[in-house]
Parts: sequence; structure tokens; C-alpha cells
Amino acid sequence: MEAEVASLGKLTPAPSDQEAAAEVIAELKLTIKLNRQLAAGLDHGSATELETLAEEVQQNAMALQGLAGDLGLTVCGRPDEPE
Repeated sequence: MEAEVASLGKLTPAPSDQEAAAEVIAELKLTIKLNRQLAAGLDHGSATELETLAEEVQQNAMALQGLAGDLGLTVCGRPDEPE
């Protein structure tokens, strides 16, 4: 995921999409951070810590879905399936 985020950061979005693209990259970086925290929490975290992290992961996923829609994508992180 880190390599994909780095690749996305090298792209030049259309001027009208620059703000949304920056938000997507920021949310993807947050996803990486949350995934690391969740992995550490699974190793030695409390149930309360895991519940909090799970809520943050869910909020992050919802934010990414909204941003994907703003950019005209139907499914964040997955290309459309051929019909």
C-alpha cells in the first residue's frame, strides 16, 4: 500500500481534482497508520483499544469511499469489473 500511495503522489491530477486527490492521499496514509496500530493492538492491545481502532478504521474507510465518489470512482481501490 505504501508503494501505491507513493505512486499516486507522483501523479498530477487535473486542477479541479487536486484538492480531492490530496485528501485521498492523506486518507490512504492514515489507513497505513491505522493498519499498523491495529496490528500492534492485535498483538498486545486491550479489547477497548481494539474497539476504538476498529471504529477509526471504519470511519477512514467511509471517508475514502466518499472521496472516491467525489473523483467519479464507483469502488475505491478497485477498478470496475468488465461486463
